[in-house]
Amino acid sequence: MQQQMTHFPEPGAAAVSVIESASAQAASARRDEAQRKRIERAERRAAGTPDPRVVDTAIVSALIETLAKGDACRRIKAKGTTKGFLVGLEPLMRDALANLVHGRGVSHDAAIDALQKRLRLV
Repeated sequence: MQQQMTHFPEPGAAAVSVIESASAQAASARRDEAQRKRIERAERRAAGTPDPRVVDTAIVSALIETLAKGDACRRIKAKGTTKGFLVGLEPLMRDALANLVHGRGVSHDAAIDALQKRLRLV
């Protein structure tokens, strides 16, 4: 709520700050966060680093491809369980790397670095 002015301030005195409503404070916080993310994305683009969401999509696509190539569905159904079922890291990395480099235009080195960081291999 606004405070009513009951007297005039003395010359040179500090100005009274306006009290923001909760919704105005929330809107200000959203604007600040959006600006921070814009700066972060611009820095990432300038460095040639792919967006984390693009890396995640490449990893998931590679996992799907790896499972399909290995006929995982048939093998799991035949075994009756997923226990002991292993997925190799090499084909997963190869497919994810191809997705980033050839599908998204990310440089080879930046793609490897992003994949290793996302998969916590470094």
